[in-house]
Amino acid sequence: MMSFLSHSCTASMSKKPKVLASSLASSALLPGLPDDLALLCLARVPSIALLWRVSTSWRSAISHSTYYHALRASLGFDCQKWLYALLHDESLQSAEPPLDMSKPVFSWHAYDPIANSWHALPPLPSSVKFHLSSPSCIGYLHSVQCASSATKLFMVAGSKLDERGAGSDAKRASLKPALDCPLIFDSQTQKWSEGTPFSVPRKWCACGTAEGKLFVASGCGQAWDKALSRSAEMYDPEAQKWAEIERLRSSAFSRMGMAAVNYKGKLHMVSGVGVTYDPATGRWGDMPRGMKEGWSGQSVVVNGSLFMLDEPSGRLKVYNEVKDEWKCVTPKDDALKGMEQLVGGSCGTFCGIVRKKVVRGDRTVDEDAIRIVDVKGVKPAVKDVRLPFGRVVAVQVLSRMVL
Repeated sequence: MMSFLSHSCTASMSKKPKVLASSLASSALLPGLPDDLALLCLARVPSIALLWRVSTSWRSAISHSTYYHALRASLGFDCQKWLYALLHDESLQSAEPPLDMSKPVFSWHAYDPIANSWHALPPLPSSVKFHLSSPSCIGYLHSVQCASSATKLFMVAGSKLDERGAGSDAKRASLKPALDCPLIFDSQTQKWSEGTPFSVPRKWCACGTAEGKLFVASGCGQAWDKALSRSAEMYDPEAQKWAEIERLRSSAFSRMGMAAVNYKGKLHMVSGVGVTYDPATGRWGDMPRGMKEGWSGQSVVVNGSLFMLDEPSGRLKVYNEVKDEWKCVTPKDDALKGMEQLVGGSCGTFCGIVRKKVVRGDRTVDEDAIRIVDVKGVKPAVKDVRLPFGRVVAVQVLSRMVL
């Protein structure tokens, strides 16, 4: 089973192990040892997947013990990563009247690759009706824009219909920003919160994270605005404060709806022009020439290396910083064609959305999946993860929840 493991967890080591599942009450983790010492032994085993297969009590420890994961972090192991997906239940939105008013149309779910199971996140702190289509190709890859740090998931931007009178054929001016503030999920507390409101709500912007802070740039408000299209700001979730940063020199990113790729601490974006942002200096710079010229598709960082996928052909390339050039990893791969919203895992993996046509009886229906790609071998290996329901709107990878 492919897993997502990167970035250190920050659980406190001062806490005693909390009581595990009731199944452990009559079954010691390791015969002859109290559970706190047994957890110390288990925490030293490199592979969580191997422990998971041994017994029910060990599985319960891995799933429910914050102390176990804190021990692993103190020993230098990386925190286990889960895949988080924003799902859209089209049946609820299209039903008249709605089938079940208690169920949200949009909801987040987390996938545990070791247990091969999905877990529902708590409901969003506020109900949002995202409009998932847009004029032409504007923001088509990221209709709801999200980003993540090691332990936090950020919902940043999207669009919704202006209720003051846009018909079903929505024009650009009738779509307004859907969020007035970032919605933030903390995987350690398993709680949502509303961040400090944006200075100006955006749609179709660029976003990413660096040093645990959220970066938002360009985009549009209710309508296109030159000043907003070149503006950028960073959000500190700990201080709950926004800070303006150096302005962009171009408006080229204002209708793209893109992820800013964090490569070696700098944020990278391409839309006609290629730029980088260095949080250490607070300055924008031009991309190296070779990087920009070869950046012809979605990019993702895997174990510190920058990969680029040409979606139509399935061609995967990796960037050589010393030579400032892209090297072909695989010439053409049908399994990689059409993948959307690439996000990096670890252990040599990345994942993205695939949208398929599936024949069921006498009907052909649309079906989404999340494809995990392992690039450690000579040829990329792929595995599809089935959704619990609905369509995928957005994906992110961050630390696991302790249930």
